[in-house]
Amino acid sequence: MRRLVVPITLVLFSALTGCASQRAAHKAPADPPPPKQLKLEPVKVVANAPDTPDALEFYDAETLFKRGQEFLEGRYYTDARTYFQKLLDEFPESSYAHDAHYNLGIALLESGDAANALSHFDAYLATEQDDKNILDATFKRGASLSMMGRYQDVVTLFDTMLRERDLDTHDRMEALVDAGIGHYMTGDHATAEHRFQEAVKIHKSAEKEGRVENSYFYAQSLFYLAEIERVEYSAYKLKLPTAGKNVQEQMADQLEAKCERLLRAQYKFLQVIRTGHAGWASASGYKVGQLYEELHDDMVKLPVPPELTPDQADLYRRELRKKVAILVRKAIKTYETTINMARRTGADNVWVGKTEQSLQRMQDLLKETDDLERDDARLSG
Repeated sequence: MRRLVVPITLVLFSALTGCASQRAAHKAPADPPPPKQLKLEPVKVVANAPDTPDALEFYDAETLFKRGQEFLEGRYYTDARTYFQKLLDEFPESSYAHDAHYNLGIALLESGDAANALSHFDAYLATEQDDKNILDATFKRGASLSMMGRYQDVVTLFDTMLRERDLDTHDRMEALVDAGIGHYMTGDHATAEHRFQEAVKIHKSAEKEGRVENSYFYAQSLFYLAEIERVEYSAYKLKLPTAGKNVQEQMADQLEAKCERLLRAQYKFLQVIRTGHAGWASASGYKVGQLYEELHDDMVKLPVPPELTPDQADLYRRELRKKVAILVRKAIKTYETTINMARRTGADNVWVGKTEQSLQRMQDLLKETDDLERDDARLSG
């Protein structure tokens, strides 16, 4: 049976992890064939209301399991945890205990308690025999490791899965993306890029054959490929030109190199937006705006040429701010487009909030620049 997927993600992108949910919680165990000797689940009776949301006065493992499952499917994770933990504490020998470990792991993971979730997935895997259930729990185990920041363990887990297991298209794409993020977070961008590119290739092949389940992992792969380009863009820093070569020519060469990197990253983020996946598209729109905002900040933070007098230095800064205002306007346009797209698609995630904050910051900055230009025009007039 499929279970809720919690995709592996960077900590910065954790708000999107619920977008590909497809691995469901365990149902109650199927009724076994009639045994020769009937064995009933023990029932507990209490005089006072117990520590459960329903204040049950008598219950057995089945009651606790089914109530926990209802809360889990309704995303009431705290209540779900109460029931599954109570089952494990009071009925550890029950036939429901094994699946309770798995479902409790989900409730803990969704609540942000990855360390305890990991222990329950490990307990489940220690005795599980069904191959598909093992695969699903292994993905959950990887999600826990990722949330804990144990990215080398993530790499080991998913690279081993890719090497040793025969995975279907969807599972292979997910494992490739999870492995790629692990490599990305450990600084091995070359291997990460290879994993993401393979996931993209699999998606395109499946798309031609009409076997695509959804675009989540495809969009996620493209997003991280764009992120790799963005990291290269950010690593290239503008520097104050030195004596010798024409100063303007040096600055022009640096800007050309910086802008080439910006355009490469922007192109890849636009590929993500074209997938139509609302979550990753909103993240990419925000990132494109950040590209322009970063270039603006790099330029205005360049040191003033040392040969300038104080008055010349002040004029230099004012003129520079006016010249690079075009980057602020580009960032504003990108942020506005991203917010409008999010409203149309109903996207509501951390990236939309970040975009709104950045838009306000850029609008305030543009107002300052416009005021500066008006002051200069009034003085010169």
